Amino acid sequence: MTKSLSCAVALLVLCAVVQAVPVDDLLIRLGGDMVMTPLGPAPASCVHTIEDGSHIMDSDSGASVRMMDGSVWEVPACRDRARPQPKTLSAQPDGWQAWTSFNNANNATFTSFLGQFNVPQAPSKFGDFGGILYMFTGLQNVNWVPAPPRPPAPPGFDIIQPVLQYGGGSSGGGGKYWAVASWYVTLDNSFLISQLKKVQPGDAIFGNMTKTGTDTWFVGSQIVSSKQTTNLSVTRPRLSSQPWAYCTLEVYDVDCDWFPPASSPITFSNMVLGDASGSVTPKWDTHTGDNPCKTSIKVASPSEVTITF
Repeated sequence: MTKSLSCAVALLVLCAVVQAVPVDDLLIRLGGDMVMTPLGPAPASCVHTIEDGSHIMDSDSGASVRMMDGSVWEVPACRDRARPQPKTLSAQPDGWQAWTSFNNANNATFTSFLGQFNVPQAPSKFGDFGGILYMFTGLQNVNWVPAPPRPPAPPGFDIIQPVLQYGGGSSGGGGKYWAVASWYVTLDNSFLISQLKKVQPGDAIFGNMTKTGTDTWFVGSQIVSSKQTTNLSVTRPRLSSQPWAYCTLEVYDVDCDWFPPASSPITFSNMVLGDASGSVTPKWDTHTGDNPCKTSIKVASPSEVTITF
């Protein structure tokens, strides 16, 4: 058995133990013990796919996951938080490239963020190894983004997000296809991901982040045409306040000609934000990171944002 095949088999066995789809379907192997995530490179030991519909909870070890059959899995502690240093300005994009942000009035928590986003055409060119595109709506407890120069994340940071991705293309994971999953990410515990669903150009994805309790959120991604869903829920004290909202394009290890065509942008549409007082009308701020590929972002209305490649 070759070394690469042995590694693949070992990882599949690990994922089966936690009743999860293979992490390789979601992540890019970077070499050694690092994989790619929507917050950049992370230790593979800290990234876990979980059964669709699972519930994440606080525990003495940090976090646990209750599966659909009632069994509970203790999330292993992330002992190795070392990360590669982010690149500074360069000819290759890295991190968040274009995004909107909105902080709710008085820093009050949102109670919901709903909306759709379309699946663009596939890139006409994409590398055979590595490279990833991520696009998502998200809610955070603090305003921190992984865009160069990248300051350390504040203690207790988290993000919930339905995520559309393209890329991977190596024997270690991913592929030349679009897929969607729901993520819950912290930097002091783990990255937890619902099961991956492949999607096609032209599909509409409904992203659903809804607060269902004092510190509980449902995070869902639905393929509108087929009604297929991939979701998770989370109960943790830090989720009691999520006052920052985003629409984002994030990329790692891609060239500027590895994007969808300019004629096929991604549009976040029919977006609705809510808090304890009712509906919220966001006044989106637009941002670009290092952005060497000149991605553009436009706010058409409080409920519609378009990113053009």
